[in-house]
Amino acid sequence: MGRPLPKQAPPEDDLPEWLSDVQRELLGSMLTAYETRRRARRDDEQSILDGRAVILSLVRFAKRIPGELEPEDFERWSESLYRDLDLRATSQRKYQGSVKQWFEYLCTTPKLRNAVRAVYQHDLIQIVTPENSIIHKREDERGSDSHGGRSFSDEEIERFFSCLESDIGIAFNQRSAVQLRCLQRDKAMFGGMLSEGWRADEVINLNMRSFEPNLDFPEFENFGIWHVFGKGKKWRTAPFEDPSTPTLLKWYVNTVRPLYLAKALDANEDGFFLTERGQKFSYAGLYIRFKRAASAANLPLDLTPHCLRHTAFSDDAREGKSLHATQKKAGHAYAATTQIYTHLPDSFVKAEAARVTRARMERARKAAATAPRSKPDKSKSPKGKTK
Repeated sequence: MGRPLPKQAPPEDDLPEWLSDVQRELLGSMLTAYETRRRARRDDEQSILDGRAVILSLVRFAKRIPGELEPEDFERWSESLYRDLDLRATSQRKYQGSVKQWFEYLCTTPKLRNAVRAVYQHDLIQIVTPENSIIHKREDERGSDSHGGRSFSDEEIERFFSCLESDIGIAFNQRSAVQLRCLQRDKAMFGGMLSEGWRADEVINLNMRSFEPNLDFPEFENFGIWHVFGKGKKWRTAPFEDPSTPTLLKWYVNTVRPLYLAKALDANEDGFFLTERGQKFSYAGLYIRFKRAASAANLPLDLTPHCLRHTAFSDDAREGKSLHATQKKAGHAYAATTQIYTHLPDSFVKAEAARVTRARMERARKAAATAPRSKPDKSKSPKGKTK
């Protein structure tokens, strides 16, 4: 069964004794604000107390508070729930869910985000990701996707990349070199995912040998065709179709990547997108950078890196690309899978229906205008009688 975390009401001061005054004030305000929100929703009081116990168990385990906590802290704590407390998977999932919901609240509350920024000079991040937590199982997942089952709207994608551009400008003006190169790398990384529909694991496995020229478009230089190794341990290859993407990746390779390569332990590091240590990205690292950008743009919490892939193939459908061609680009074994990835807004469907209707009406008009007219039968009188 395992030993559950304590459920008794907290004393007046149940915060860890090792906290500094600044940490105590910040953590206390976070807990109080979250519990006030839950009571406003009429959540069960015991559930609120249980959630507080779970959150404080993570803080005590890691000896860190939000603003300092990293996904790795959450992973070690989750491991201890299983190894030390012998919790069942259902209980561990429940505790992980409590932490995830708390961080979602913190990351979307401007007052608390600003308080963390004032103390630590950086934004809050969500430490619970699909990669380091137990996913809830569904009886039927054919219409869903555990990594993000929808595409960005046009307005959301505009906000996402506009905010990235704005932050790049701010970092440049403030001469924040580390922040600037991180944002510039993110722009290239997420831009490639949106354009080509790369999965997250394919992006982190890209290297300098993943690209080659396309003889049909020599102006793309080395970024004419890409090769990625991903799901199902299979390779897939496709040409770049958006001319802005080769330009973006060439800029990254020539301007941004050398700054990361200078920090690599191996001067011959072949990874394409690199971290501050000059190493390949992990999924957790990519997820954190995506969530940071999405949060800065004030986008919905359900958006994940995989939503960029959905958006890429939805855009292909809107531009008239055949389902078979999109299927090959996506690396799907079945066209039905590709269809799940195409999310077309009602306005587009309505406009397409009107376009098809007009085209058919025009064809019918032209056919009627060019059809040969039958000659009248002169052997009959106007009243149909034989002369």
